[in-house]
Formats: sequence, structure tokens, C-alpha cells
Amino acid sequence: MSALRVRSLVSDGRVEVLARAARAAREAIGGDGFIAHHLAWTERRPVVTAQVAGGISRSMAGSLDLQVGREPIPFGSWSPDLPDHLEREQTVSLEVRARPLGAPDRELIAEHFRPHGLHDMARRLLYDGRRFVAVVSVERAPDRPAFDAAELARMDAALECWVGELVAQEALEAGLVGPSCALLFDARGRCLHVSPGARAWATTERVAALSDAARRVDAGGAARRLLVGGTEARLARVEAGGGTRVLVTLRPTVAPLMHPAADLSVRQREVVGYAAVGATAKEIGATLGITAHTVRRHLRVAYRVLGVRNRVELARRLDEVAGTLA
Repeated sequence: MSALRVRSLVSDGRVEVLARAARAAREAIGGDGFIAHHLAWTERRPVVTAQVAGGISRSMAGSLDLQVGREPIPFGSWSPDLPDHLEREQTVSLEVRARPLGAPDRELIAEHFRPHGLHDMARRLLYDGRRFVAVVSVERAPDRPAFDAAELARMDAALECWVGELVAQEALEAGLVGPSCALLFDARGRCLHVSPGARAWATTERVAALSDAARRVDAGGAARRLLVGGTEARLARVEAGGGTRVLVTLRPTVAPLMHPAADLSVRQREVVGYAAVGATAKEIGATLGITAHTVRRHLRVAYRVLGVRNRVELARRLDEVAGTLA
């Protein structure tokens, strides 16, 4: 990795896989450099835990002067939990996106690209289901044209092959192996069973944290998803022949999870935000400059997407999501 510029809190194994994925993307579309990031969720905001840069992009990466584990994501033009609809599915060219007046990527190109001899960036946000995995970008020098649609499609195909390897590397390092990683507790928080795949992970301290959460779940007062030891633990209350049980399934992640509202349009998100705090359809319409009928139509779509039936359930759903990774 001597040709790379690396800042990292994660293992060399994860950095190597991330770098290989970024190199594959650069080779697929003939880029001149690349930058890739791992993120983690700290104090309810995404921060950089690893940055890898190669080629002509090393200069720009160096100028950011990131403090890994402390600095928020370096650019405000994308969000891992509320991504642009386009970037959830495919690579985008920032040169193309920056053309509309006022696009946030215009400032990004002016301030960070051109001073370092960069012309265009092809960027892709990678997800495992709804869990953010990494962001990979490939840059091109000013003496070359912007990336075209065919090149962006080739970068998509190249990166899709690497998502599984990135996820597998995280799982191996977290000590979660095999198809089943779970623990079973009774209503009093006693651990009844640890699956083989979770035994290396299940230290005394981690089991104690899950035991406390299991007791609160049975009492109806705990979050159903939390982070323990850098791992996402999902808790489910089940009724068995011997009484109430709490099943905990484990998934290795401290990465941001995509917010359910990511499936809504920008306007629908605005309507939902006002509705969740009690604004009427008429009030929302007056604020946003739309009719009350349009507000109600947006709410019907949002209810269906978020799996709720009314405003009370909507507010509860948004509170649950907000507290998930606290």
C-alpha cells in the first residue's frame, strides 16, 4: 500500500479490501485517481474511520487533513442515511450534477477539485441492503473529458462485485462467523444460549449489556436495536413453551443505517416532518406553498412507505429511528 495515502482506525485487512475495490473501479473506467471512505456512527453523526486515496487524488485527500474517528464526513453533498435517490442505485458524475445552478456539488468541485488538478468525480455509495458500507470515488484530470454514462455503468458493475467482500471482511474481524449469530435470553435477562457463530464475540461485558436490554424489552421499555461492541444487536420478544424469551440477532456494523425516509421524495420528507410535530394539513400547505389536498396525498404515500396508519404512529416511528443508534 506504499502508493496509497491512508488514514485509518480500522484494520489493515479492511483498508486493503477497500483499496482493492477502489482500484478496480478506477481501472474499469480509466480514472486518474481514487478516494474511498469507511464511516462509523459516533454521537449520532457519521464520521470517517478510514480514508484511502491513490493516483492524482492523493493531493486532495491530504488537503482535507481528517482526524479519523472525530471528523464528520468531509463533504456536505451526500448523506449515508438519507442518500440521493440516484446514488442509492448507481454511480453519479459530479461534473454533470453540478451544472444546475445552486447544486451543492458545484462548490465541492470549485473548492476541492480544481485546486488539485481534478476535473470530474464518479462517485458511488455502497450499501448492503440498507446498511452503508463505503463510498468510493474515481477522479479524472482536467485534460480528459467528464465520465460518460457507459463508464459510470462499468464502475457500477465493478463495485457490485466488491460489496460482498467488504461485508465479509467486517464480519470476520467482528468475530461473527457462520450463518447464525444469535443469543437467547429469558425475561429476567439470563443468557440461555449462544449460537456457535457468536461465541467468539460474546464476551462477559457484551452479554451483560444484552442481558440488561433483554429485561427492558420484556418490560416494553427498550429499543429493539442497539449497538454493542461495534455490532448491531436486534432484539425480538417471543413467546415459547417455557415462557417469554428475547432473541438477539447480531450483525457486524457501526455504519450508518439508511433512514426509512430515504424512500420518500424531498417534498414528502418535508410534509412528514411537519406532520410528526402536529401541524395540520392546512398549516403544512401554507408553509410549503401547496394545497391541503396535496399534503394529504403526500402523507398517504409516506404512511404506506413507513408502514404506519396515522400521525401518532408516524411520530413514534420517527422517534424509534432517531433513537436506534444513540
